[in-house]
Amino acid sequence: MLIGPRTAEQAKLRLGCARDDRAEDRMVVKGRSLETGFPAAAELTVSEVRAALAEPLRLVVDAIVASLEHTPPDLASDIAETGVVLAGGSARLDGLDHAISDATGLPVVVPEDPELAVVSGTLPGLGRPTLRAAG
Repeated sequence: MLIGPRTAEQAKLRLGCARDDRAEDRMVVKGRSLETGFPAAAELTVSEVRAALAEPLRLVVDAIVASLEHTPPDLASDIAETGVVLAGGSARLDGLDHAISDATGLPVVVPEDPELAVVSGTLPGLGRPTLRAAG
């Protein structure tokens, strides 16, 4: 079944997670059947979305680990002290902060509004975004 970007985003936000212990939840998604070409609906579960996200999440975590391995010592000590800060909408993915923390051994924090964190961090007078620690 082919679904649109808005439906995919809704499914990711509602069912997406990087944890194995999340309670099973379901939602109905509507799109177009690839077999018939007609409108169709299907039930989607947390397990199915987690399976679809597993490889991209592994690649993200591996990239973060590789980046940290090549980080200059002074910056690495700052990161170890303050933690990894996630920015962007994907930071809201349930359990992503824990997956990164587990892989790196570092604290991971998520801004209150991760979608706006980079922009608000560059604007004068706004100060630092509000952060929450993983957990």
